[in-house]
Amino acid sequence: MQITTTKFTSGPWFAGQSPNQRDNHPKQRSIGLSLEDDGGVFGYRLHPNDDDGSYLNLSGYCSEADGHLIAAAPELYEALVEMLAASQPQRSDQPGFVYIGEAQEKATVALAKARGEVVS
Repeated sequence: MQITTTKFTSGPWFAGQSPNQRDNHPKQRSIGLSLEDDGGVFGYRLHPNDDDGSYLNLSGYCSEADGHLIAAAPELYEALVEMLAASQPQRSDQPGFVYIGEAQEKATVALAKARGEVVS
């Protein structure tokens, strides 16, 4: 199975509400690349080692559940790609081989994130 390079901003993405949104716009959420301790998000990656020059900051009116689903998009994409790769007939000594159990674990974590659940 040939995997093409993606054109979207790589994950992880985070859903949150800044203190201003919580106080003045309770139905507003933000999606970004870094999560602050107060629940707000930044459009850039805060840790210098993670900074790849990407910028993503979506802000608007959506439900908390929709915010979690949008933020889980990169992980859901990656898990689906791995599930498809793991379901292809291949030998374990082939490059790119993925064990189905590893792919299932990623899919489980991504789905939990999409539901807004915390998974460690």
